Amino acid sequence: MYVVIVGAGTVGWNLARELIAKEKYLCERIIARVNNPRNLQHFKLLGIQPAVSATDLILRLIEHEVPKYGLVHLLDLAEDRLEIIELEVGDGAPAAGRAVRDIPLPDGSLIISVLRDDGGFVPNPETVVQAGDEVLVVLDPGLEDDITRQFVGDGSLAA
Repeated sequence: MYVVIVGAGTVGWNLARELIAKEKYLCERIIARVNNPRNLQHFKLLGIQPAVSATDLILRLIEHEVPKYGLVHLLDLAEDRLEIIELEVGDGAPAAGRAVRDIPLPDGSLIISVLRDDGGFVPNPETVVQAGDEVLVVLDPGLEDDITRQFVGDGSLAA
């Protein structure tokens, strides 16, 4: 399997280089770096996946430092229909002070990590989630509001 990472340039030039790599050199996998997130759809239509937007990555880093509602999208795997989000557990959140096994999560979601002052770890069913913890959750798209209610609380959701 060959991997070609395509650098910066105009969208037309990047697409041309990727199509040449795909068709002429028979590269099985091409990773594209896209400067303008609006151009992602062009790469997807031509089957050039993954296409990574530097602008989106920077936005996610900023969101990570200044979360708007206590939820940060870390990774969207649209083709696999999965997301990974990070949430800070609020003081009054239903999950605060509860063991992982006792937190009612919707089907299609799973707590994969807990981050505390002393480091991160993979929780087990007996792990007690504390206010101030940052939890990473893998979930099916569309479950963000249910997850946010458990870890952040109703008062932190936007209308």
